[in-house]
Amino acid sequence: GGLNGSGLIAQDDGGVIRIVEISSPWRGGSITSSFLPASVFGDSPVFTAGTASSGGSTAVTASVTLAYDSGTAFSGLPEGTQRISLAHRGNEYQIASTDGPSATVQRVVNGVVDSTWSGFMTRTVVDFAASGINDNETWLGPFLACPQNEVVDAFEVNFAFPNGICGFQNNGNKRVRHVEYEIQYRVYGSGSGWTSKPGVYALKNINGLGFTERFDLSSPGLVEVRCRRRNEQGSNNARDTMFWQALRGRLLSRPTSYAGISTIGITVETGGQLAAQSDKRVSVVATRNYDGGGDRTISGAFLHLARSLGYRDDQIDIAALSTLETTYWTPRGEYFDHQASSDSTSAKDIFDKIAEAGMGYFLLSDG
Repeated sequence: GGLNGSGLIAQDDGGVIRIVEISSPWRGGSITSSFLPASVFGDSPVFTAGTASSGGSTAVTASVTLAYDSGTAFSGLPEGTQRISLAHRGNEYQIASTDGPSATVQRVVNGVVDSTWSGFMTRTVVDFAASGINDNETWLGPFLACPQNEVVDAFEVNFAFPNGICGFQNNGNKRVRHVEYEIQYRVYGSGSGWTSKPGVYALKNINGLGFTERFDLSSPGLVEVRCRRRNEQGSNNARDTMFWQALRGRLLSRPTSYAGISTIGITVETGGQLAAQSDKRVSVVATRNYDGGGDRTISGAFLHLARSLGYRDDQIDIAALSTLETTYWTPRGEYFDHQASSDSTSAKDIFDKIAEAGMGYFLLSDG
């Protein structure tokens, strides 16, 4: 015979076969057998009489009833492989650390980490899908308000509404539309909580709009910032499309120079007569500041190119260049204005152009 229908189950208990009742309430009594193979149960199997259960309540078979959010009964799972996750109400898990494709989690009960939880039951295959209670918060960011080697004492967040902020009544008339937002910030890497500033814009304006929210910090720091919208966008045909346009931080000091880089500051004043694209089309005629020979001079260009190629001053006839500059090129108003931007242009080509600007030619000798 077999165990089917007997209410018994065979278990492997450390290499020993144990036959017991499946679940409570226990009926008790003794188990008898007609023949037990020695290869499975050994030569001297032990029979232990059980004790019937008393008191308590009738066991309830574990089950799960599924329903849609509306309360409609769940009609069944579709064909194919499906994934379902079940847990006790109120249990959540937060990621404590990651290592490649693996994640270490902590169980959270009512917002507090459960230090008594020893982990999941051992399984042959363990996988996970990361989601969580923050899914409905829809944060953008966090982003740093400045480079990691800097600190700021204030920052600004810009919001843009290209279609304005305006609601509409059923008859098409305008009405005030409310746009709720929230900005949070904290010192990067501190592990401290977020400082939050919620706000609302209430307008009925169909023109493009922009707003700047400024934050002055009590002490300078490397700050990370995140933002979110708190109410639904575009409900009831409202015009309230919202963009986080910019994040700016105020540095404590302004650099006066950058190693190996020449900088230029430009102030552009525009008016209503220029096209929108004109602001982005700026042409600059720059004057090169040579280390020797004077700005825009032919001798200065020659010296700059020769030195950039590795020639020392004792290898250059600087006296002859100065004589040519003061005797011929400067009195005649001759200058060298050129930009070499092609990778195919050689140093010899530029030397030729420099000499031609002074009505001469560049001659290589002994090489």
